[in-house]
Amino acid sequence: RLDPETGKIYHLKFDPPPEHVRGRLVHRSDDQEEKIRTRLGQYHSQVEGVLGNLKSADQCFVDGTKKPDDVFEEIFVFLGASGGVWPALESAPAPIETAPAPISVSSPPEKVVCIAGPPAAGKGTQCEKIVAQFGLVHLSTGDILRDHVKRGTALGKKAKEYMDQGLLVPDDLITNLVITRMQESDVMAKGCLLDGFPRSAKQTTSLVEAGINIHKFIRIDVPDEALIERGVGRRLDPETGKIYHLKFDPPPEHVRGRLVHRSDDQEEKIRTRLGQYHSQVEGVLGNLKSADQCFVDGTKKPDDVFEEIFVFLGASGGVWPALESAPAPIETAPAPISVSSPPEKVVCIAGPPAAGKGTQCEKIVAQFGLVHLSTGDILRDHVKRGTALGKKAKEYMDQGLLVPDDLITNLVITRMQESDVMAKGCLLDGFPRSAKQTTSLVEAGINIHKFIRIDVPDEALIERGVGRRLDPETG
Repeated sequence: RLDPETGKIYHLKFDPPPEHVRGRLVHRSDDQEEKIRTRLGQYHSQVEGVLGNLKSADQCFVDGTKKPDDVFEEIFVFLGASGGVWPALESAPAPIETAPAPISVSSPPEKVVCIAGPPAAGKGTQCEKIVAQFGLVHLSTGDILRDHVKRGTALGKKAKEYMDQGLLVPDDLITNLVITRMQESDVMAKGCLLDGFPRSAKQTTSLVEAGINIHKFIRIDVPDEALIERGVGRRLDPETGKIYHLKFDPPPEHVRGRLVHRSDDQEEKIRTRLGQYHSQVEGVLGNLKSADQCFVDGTKKPDDVFEEIFVFLGASGGVWPALESAPAPIETAPAPISVSSPPEKVVCIAGPPAAGKGTQCEKIVAQFGLVHLSTGDILRDHVKRGTALGKKAKEYMDQGLLVPDDLITNLVITRMQESDVMAKGCLLDGFPRSAKQTTSLVEAGINIHKFIRIDVPDEALIERGVGRRLDPETG
């Protein structure tokens, strides 16, 4: 079952949730037996095509019915077989036992915008428009948190301790994660849009004390009753992450059957969250007296809301210039990418749904220092940043369609050229998943050196799958 507040997935039998979490869990449509059998059929038909195109890669087939530590022992031996080429890390970084010390910065970004709004106020739509028009880097605490957990950083390890217990990550830890992200080169060059952060007086104070100034603060205001109507009609597509509304943005017929009504979108939960939002936002405002502030009527049409925001952000002239024009969308499939210097360590791990692949990915990253690459994470990052590939992918996602192979492959290859992957190597999680994707990687000059497949009988997978519940807040 999924916990919508944390995003963590529990299993009613094998990994039962704490009592205080159980009531909010969601049974995803993808974890129904019929859907699992369909996905297993797709997996079996695709994985043979992948193997047929990876004859040069060392291959390891692991019995996934064993305990996770026993599964990893086989993987560890397999990856360590080449000696110095695949050395395990001497030891994993020690976990942080206490709250991290506050971070202080000497050179903060010159453009920092914060946007706040209650649940279902339309904040996500306005974030997309702001990023497209002003070129700011979109920063979401959820994205930052997931990235640190995936990479196994010290801050990410500490955050995971809370997430694994179904708890919310504390303010001081979230603030340090955000400040760390704000020191990266893209934010320093372009400025950033803080999406829903800071959300409390404590977080605001911590930012100020760290030397971070919020220059522009935008609040979208919508009456509670209108927000409740918006919220209770929302449905999540678990395959694409897109949120529809049964009345205002109805899904295509072929998508409707798999949609999930998150527990957070029930009226009682929405009223609780609205109460929390109202009490917190005043504390934020009280600590941001030096920031220019703009309160927008969120009941207007999205374009009219953005017009007010556009005028507000553009009021300082050359300090906040809008981009002359957004990049033209790609109208045709992108040309294949070719690389001259591929990464020296590329591992691929494959396995059917509920085989325990995620657990093994965490262990491999911790022991061998590889960069974990997930197509879902890469896709969301490009869409958030509004890249050319991200814009094209969004066209498909907005129609409830899966993103085509050639586009996914180009996104992955682009990510594999970044400095961290070139230095450390990478773990491709569930990619390539088809013969076409495999061929495209090989033709681009990418070699997969090690291929791991976790095998579990279908009936065991169905038992695992139907009992899973997701915590939507932690994943």
